[in-house]
Amino acid sequence: RRWMLYPSLPFAAYGSVFGFSSQKVLGFDLPPKHDTSFERDFVAFPIGAFPYPLLQNVGEKAAPWSFHIAVDDRWQWEHDYFSDATVSVIDILTGEELSVTGLYTDTQRFSDLHGNLSWFVHGHEYDTAYEVTVSDISYPTGEVKSFTYPVSIVRYEILDITEPLEESDSIIHLGLRGTRNGPDDRDSTELQIAVAGTYRLEGNSKFSNWGFYVEIYDERKILILSTYEERNLQLSPGVYTLVVGRCNNEGRCYRSETLEYEVQLRR
Repeated sequence: RRWMLYPSLPFAAYGSVFGFSSQKVLGFDLPPKHDTSFERDFVAFPIGAFPYPLLQNVGEKAAPWSFHIAVDDRWQWEHDYFSDATVSVIDILTGEELSVTGLYTDTQRFSDLHGNLSWFVHGHEYDTAYEVTVSDISYPTGEVKSFTYPVSIVRYEILDITEPLEESDSIIHLGLRGTRNGPDDRDSTELQIAVAGTYRLEGNSKFSNWGFYVEIYDERKILILSTYEERNLQLSPGVYTLVVGRCNNEGRCYRSETLEYEVQLRR
């Protein structure tokens, strides 16, 4: 990723076969076909309104944030720009400063980019405006600079949790009654919760363990429940989305047979 975001990268090659992939960025020995000059002072990842799928965890490993300064190539391999650098990430609305750990840069290995700094941010939320500041960047000229830029990991406007209903499906009070037609059929409905309290999620089908998954999302499209059996949950007044399907959010699935079902919230 650092190489693909490198402002002066003239060439790149990529190949993939049978689940294995490789990327080449060095050794082309060709003059650039396009102007590789860069008008901005840096490249950041993420920056601005940023789509959440590009910053999702890989398994249990969090995706790092990164910052790459655009500098003259003749200095690129022989100067540590971030020896005294610090990074802050602040919630613009609340003023809260998030935890930043694992600052990393490498000036020793030939294949690493010395103008790159990466780190991990803990506790950030979707659809929240943050201000990132990278301070005390030391240039070969002796100049010290800092840069500030906005970040918002956009999820609400991108994520679509609504699923169409077919003729065999119907909306009941705080629930759904329908038929799962095929392996990819998913149904959804909005739940208007007027009174706060404990609600019981109940369901039935020809199987004792339902044979389907139910997901409930809050108004921010945040998943608050994923289950295949009866559960109690505390709900505040608001609009929720109930989704019924063969698979859950973790990719666990029931058999893809046609199945009649009913699921409902009760107080």
